[in-house]
Amino acid sequence: MNFSITDLENKNKTELIAIALHIVNKKYPKLDIDIKTYRVTAFKSSEEVFITFERWVRCVPKNHLNGKQIYKVTIELVTKKCLPLDTNSISYFYQPSKSDTKAIAFVKKHFGPFNPFFFHTIYESETQFILERVNMYSFGRYSINKETKQTMVEIETSFALQVKPTLSIPDPLVEIIA
Repeated sequence: MNFSITDLENKNKTELIAIALHIVNKKYPKLDIDIKTYRVTAFKSSEEVFITFERWVRCVPKNHLNGKQIYKVTIELVTKKCLPLDTNSISYFYQPSKSDTKAIAFVKKHFGPFNPFFFHTIYESETQFILERVNMYSFGRYSINKETKQTMVEIETSFALQVKPTLSIPDPLVEIIA
């Protein structure tokens, strides 16, 4: 399945996502991307269409705090590149283990549902789970005791708005919304 930028311009976001998943499945058959667990964005330039899958709920098991997990992959539909997977070992791409799935379920049960407008990272220690929620506007850190199931707010804060400079970009990326 080869596409030129002209072929892709008339496709909607759902069709572009399907093409991206096809490329990933062909290059990395053992990789399982369930789009319900990823924030999916689509951008195009005059030469390429980029589909990015970024996991919005992540779990960092104890003893892996400085791990090299990859939570985000961008597929270039014209060149069929899968970045950073084409340059890194696929073993670094985060696929939740059974232990991670249990931890995520525990935190969700005792903290509440996850908000898809935030990225959620769960850290596990011997006695508690730490949940960090972040988006471009705010940050929160919460702890959940494994034994008592008590949830505590450690910090909730908002980021100062950033004024972005006006730049002249010859080939800007345009987000594909529908």
